[in-house]
Amino acid sequence: MAEKKREPADATSDDAVYAARAAFYGLDVKDAPKEPLLVDEGECIRLTPKANGSGRFDDRLRQIPVQSVRDLKRLIGTPDEVVRSHGCRCVDVPGESVPPNFKSLADLDGEQHRALYAASHAYLYGDSARVSHFEAALDVAYASDKRRFIGVLFLNDLIVERNSTVMLGGSANVALFRRIVIKRNGKLRLEKTIKIDCVSIEGEGLLSAQVFPRDIVTAATRGNEP
Repeated sequence: MAEKKREPADATSDDAVYAARAAFYGLDVKDAPKEPLLVDEGECIRLTPKANGSGRFDDRLRQIPVQSVRDLKRLIGTPDEVVRSHGCRCVDVPGESVPPNFKSLADLDGEQHRALYAASHAYLYGDSARVSHFEAALDVAYASDKRRFIGVLFLNDLIVERNSTVMLGGSANVALFRRIVIKRNGKLRLEKTIKIDCVSIEGEGLLSAQVFPRDIVTAATRGNEP
């Protein structure tokens, strides 16, 4: 399959968008790597950073505090306007409800646990307005989680050469790149649900990702300023 082509990048414009995307997460591009990550032809690497780890990419993971489920939606979810503009109906709204004033997850039975889990998925990746009545309950559930932060993998360009594979996962909830280039038969595989945030992407080897290149990010950011 032929690779997608695009016009030569405007470096100044790309850098400005990349800086804005970094600032969205409270990051400074001055702290980003200066060189691109080049995956040589035929190579397979794992971009699976761990918090407080000592692996190759662990020092590129940034932990960003999250205060509420609305904050979580803003940082890692699909913006409501993007869901609506694409007419997405792929996220089911749970029919079961939870007690309005519950104080702990221990107060819920099995069906209510499942409903809350379904509501969180629908809130983050669908139109949150459709499950807004769950927001207070989701905040209670989130407050009980001691890991109130997300992991952002903070890199520059990613260039995946021919017949190469990058595995993306670990403690990253977001992978932030300046641009991604995937050459013929190259692959970027996700081991978990991860938001890929980048200025641009070219190639056809990206598998099962929520991708926010410039055309979506620019529109989404207007309603989701940090």
